[in-house]
Amino acid sequence: MPEKEQRHRLKQKDLVAALFVYFSEEYDRRGVDSILDIEIPLKEIRHHLLDRFGIDYTSDSWICVQLGKYEEESGAALFRKRETTDGFLLGIAPDMRTYFQKQHLYVTQKIKVANGVLELLRNDPVGKAGPISILLGAGSTVTRIAEAIAESLEAMPGPWRVATHNLGVIQTLGKAGPLSARVELSVPEGRVDPVTNLIIGKNEEFYGRIAFDWAVEGTSFLKDGALYVESADEVAVKSAIIHRCSGRKVLVLTGHEGIAAVPAGLSPFGRIEEYDYIVLPRASLEGAKASRFDLSFRPLRELFEPLVLNWNYEILRTRRAKGK
Repeated sequence: MPEKEQRHRLKQKDLVAALFVYFSEEYDRRGVDSILDIEIPLKEIRHHLLDRFGIDYTSDSWICVQLGKYEEESGAALFRKRETTDGFLLGIAPDMRTYFQKQHLYVTQKIKVANGVLELLRNDPVGKAGPISILLGAGSTVTRIAEAIAESLEAMPGPWRVATHNLGVIQTLGKAGPLSARVELSVPEGRVDPVTNLIIGKNEEFYGRIAFDWAVEGTSFLKDGALYVESADEVAVKSAIIHRCSGRKVLVLTGHEGIAAVPAGLSPFGRIEEYDYIVLPRASLEGAKASRFDLSFRPLRELFEPLVLNWNYEILRTRRAKGK
């Protein structure tokens, strides 16, 4: 391939990011139960890249080679492909369990949720002087919130006191420079779990000693109002955040958490109505089909009242938290 033509291609990292954004948009549009259920013809993906970036990818195999190289360098599977009589279909790898893999999923939904959390923090219904103290829990969605906070610090009051065992949050808010003058970052003792990207230890005891204004966390699964995560180490921490930690509790959802059956061996760490606020994305495309999450969350809405309805996100307040 001529050198001039090579410069008119996205870098591997940017190509991967663009494809996951496209899959996130398709998830909103199709109303499927999981983003993993989506398969998109590579010829459609090439048309999308041409429309979005003005880059004409004439070869399916070239895209596949670039994705394969990125996966090889990162050491994690991200995509799957299937050959049909009309060409190849591209999907997301079926076993997306590690933090590195999960941070690629539901990208646009996580951005919407992060903006919703910022809105909640900016319009804090309980005014206070002094630093803002916030607990940021596990997961890639919470890391997106940390990134949004970092980008918005100049426009938001401060300083900030942040406690977290999430390495993604630590990497985002622990950088030297302007951030270090605005953010005081506290982390617990423990060992690093590379799969979940967390510091694993007696985090519930650490968090119990700190006074928080806010505590923000996500969940992996939602079933009949009960909340679950895959990591047994996280169950105790998440339960303690709800029941023992100070501050208003915020649960962030990306709209994929609804499940038909709880995976074997999992126990709930809490219930959705135990949180003071719920922040979740809204589908921006008209005519979007109801997903499994929409159907499972619908009967739970009576537990909440709308606080903010934005084009991109919803902020709900539990009815018991109305006076908070």
